[in-house]
Amino acid sequence: MENQSTSKRNQILMELVSSILKKCKEEEIEVRVMGGLAIFLKYPGYEELSNKIREPFSDIDLITRQRDIEKIETLFGELGFEQNRNFKILFGYQRRIFYTPMDITVEVYLDDLHLCQELKISERLSLDYPTICATDLLLSKIQRVDLQDKDVFDILVLLANCGFSRKSCDNIDLEYISELCSKNWGWWKIFKINLKRLLDYNRELFGNQGEGNIDINLKQIGHAIDSKKKSIGWKLRNIIGEKIKWYSYVEE
Repeated sequence: MENQSTSKRNQILMELVSSILKKCKEEEIEVRVMGGLAIFLKYPGYEELSNKIREPFSDIDLITRQRDIEKIETLFGELGFEQNRNFKILFGYQRRIFYTPMDITVEVYLDDLHLCQELKISERLSLDYPTICATDLLLSKIQRVDLQDKDVFDILVLLANCGFSRKSCDNIDLEYISELCSKNWGWWKIFKINLKRLLDYNRELFGNQGEGNIDINLKQIGHAIDSKKKSIGWKLRNIIGEKIKWYSYVEE
């Protein structure tokens, strides 16, 4: 049976993010939705399963260009949002945090993601709307060293709905991912760690064999990142391995 409180919370956030997108479009502010809500928007069939299994969405994650952040500050001020000033002083060059009158947190990332691994997005914002593209959705989720159950669930939903293609923003660009992992050891390492967890969770959620399409996609990603020819920088970093920290700590 669907969790009514979860369903109501998710619906409130969906209505709020839709309102923000509409206002941003009117003001010609380029913004995209990330995180679980983006998958919710991209794949409507995700809603019912999410309300039953996944914990409620906790906040709204957006990304915009650095040049538009002043417009967003003005717009959010008009909507009654309050900005976390201390966070702005410390991390404002990378992201901002706002609180709505309904006590919902809205995080706005600027240009790129500086998380456990760095992800370049600024030049790829135009690939999709109203969310970032499926490839960047996967990367933005799987980059976490401490991958949470909600992130695992979101990734599985994404993989259940995606194929592999360089031409469609609704599918995953496997060449882009394997190229990234062939040059950056940290990205390769995080994929190796989290692909195993995703395979295990897929079987736990859907039975011993897992959901077939997801299982196949996970194995195909694993094969692609392993078989891609590695750069000299990757090989040198591989010698060091985990002796030196290979990911960044993310301030929550």
